[in-house]
Amino acid sequence: STYSDLLQAKREQVLNKNWQSILWFRFLQYLGTYQGYNYSGKIDAQLHQRFYYPPGILSEKSPAPRPVEPIKYN
Repeated sequence: STYSDLLQAKREQVLNKNWQSILWFRFLQYLGTYQGYNYSGKIDAQLHQRFYYPPGILSEKSPAPRPVEPIKYN
């Protein structure tokens, strides 16, 4: 949150130098989130894929192959 960013900058003794950047960044972040949630246009499948499934994301979560046969329950 903005408050925690400002507190961290104060702890690191860089608040005077960075407070405007912190506020501007958070403002734009919240504005973008607001605009994104209020967008009512059509999103094509390619754009949806890019937002929710970036390249490589599924391959990182795939289980590694195992050198054993699956159990047969019949």
